Amino acid sequence: MPLKKFRNGCSDTYTAKCSNNIQQMSTKLLAGFQMLSLEHRRMVASLMYLHDIGTGRITWPTTLQKVNLRVPRTGSRTKSTFQPPVARTNIFENSLLSRATYLYDRISTKDPRPDIFRVGRKQFEKILRDALGKDVDSGSTS
Repeated sequence: MPLKKFRNGCSDTYTAKCSNNIQQMSTKLLAGFQMLSLEHRRMVASLMYLHDIGTGRITWPTTLQKVNLRVPRTGSRTKSTFQPPVARTNIFENSLLSRATYLYDRISTKDPRPDIFRVGRKQFEKILRDALGKDVDSGSTS
């Protein structure tokens, strides 16, 4: 059981060895329970929101007007689907829609499987979990 291994690895009362290995142990614990980290779960939630916008489940006019789709010309090297507007403030840069469009463009250039417009909701979430679980830049989106 992963929890038992986690406890055995940190049985000493916060020794230097335990504190150095805490990141590795938490990664093993999440893998043992087949869970994504909080950061990756937030990424999946943001992209699911973007999927709902793309498939028409969310139809609020104020939200839809903020989504900028990019339609590349034939033969263009541009791979991004969205054109996030330039952020002048941190509030806008860290907004849900801005982070989601930036993240989707970053993921879709590496893995073409997550298609917002063609893939169903459950399949899209499964593809995202697989893509984020393997290795997509786990750095911040800014």
